[in-house]
Amino acid sequence: MHTIEIESKNKRIELPSCWDECQPADIFFILENAFKVVDGTMSIALFRIKIFQYFTGLKFGLSYQIRHFLKRNKKVNTVIYQLSQQLCDWIFEAQDDHYNLTFDSTVNYFPILEKAAGPADLLSDLTFGEFQESLNLMNAYFDNYADPLLADECLIDFIAMIYRPLVKGKRVPLTDYTAKEKAFKKIPRWKLRSIMIWFTNCINAIKSEELTINGLDVNFSSIFPQGDQSSNKKRKGLDLGWTGVLIDIAESGVFGPAPKVNETSLYDILFFLMKRQDEYQQQLEASKKK
Repeated sequence: MHTIEIESKNKRIELPSCWDECQPADIFFILENAFKVVDGTMSIALFRIKIFQYFTGLKFGLSYQIRHFLKRNKKVNTVIYQLSQQLCDWIFEAQDDHYNLTFDSTVNYFPILEKAAGPADLLSDLTFGEFQESLNLMNAYFDNYADPLLADECLIDFIAMIYRPLVKGKRVPLTDYTAKEKAFKKIPRWKLRSIMIWFTNCINAIKSEELTINGLDVNFSSIFPQGDQSSNKKRKGLDLGWTGVLIDIAESGVFGPAPKVNETSLYDILFFLMKRQDEYQQQLEASKKK
């Protein structure tokens, strides 16, 4: 946490220095305004000041407005600008001539939308079929990003697919489910785009990070080809070749035919692939010793 101490008022103010130190309400406020920067409707300087005001409770009262009108606030404005730049610069990272949002959480802060439930944190309750369909819709969004109207349709389709009604505490199966896209069209786009970023965060975590699944520490990175993990590639389309994986696993018969594979938990598939990868490496090492 960042700390500001005002000795004259015996006051101590704490500001978060990373996403993990934020409460859900803080994250919502940050993301809503961050997308204004992404869309070019708010400058990065104004954004930082707005976030600084939010966490410090700073208000520009009547006296400030009068001094501002008389152009006597230069010193105060300079201090506010410098503090906001220093303490609120973690939300974006500068790259070339633009800023990249650093939001990297794998926690789903939007579990319910329009009475429909979304995936659990780290996609832990997704089936393999849902995962494949999600990737297809995400890639359609990125492929059509230059066309705002078409991209927006793809975004709605993506959300309508992963957010479905609950029946007995579980989302209704994707099989034979008719998506209700209209239900999500009135939701602010910053929320929907935040969910898509969260989804890509989960995928990147699965591909490259040490995870704790059901109390077990696991790393699936060995089953994914090493690619460019730089931030500027992070949000691009995600073509992982899962159709080939589906066919391969279906042919093995471990989880049954292709339809059954699609109904299998994503993590069961990942554990199977990791086990097979480990067995392959062991055989490879054994052959080298002969």
